[in-house]
Amino acid sequence: MKKLRDLLNQESLNGLRVRYADWNHRIRFFQVDSIDQEGRVLGTLDNGEKVTYASESDFWRVYHDGDEDSAKAV
Repeated sequence: MKKLRDLLNQESLNGLRVRYADWNHRIRFFQVDSIDQEGRVLGTLDNGEKVTYASESDFWRVYHDGDEDSAKAV
């Protein structure tokens, strides 16, 4: 799987969904809305909550929409 930082130079991130483990070891999913000028990822969780995360991480894994159920733990 590609790391998120490998995708930052693509023109369109529409529909890109990201799975990650938060600090409480919960698996969460969000859709990438945009990436700001400082490289932070702006997105929306499945519950509608807006979130911001640093884009430079070795813990990101990117999946196509619909693949979340088959994704293995990070």
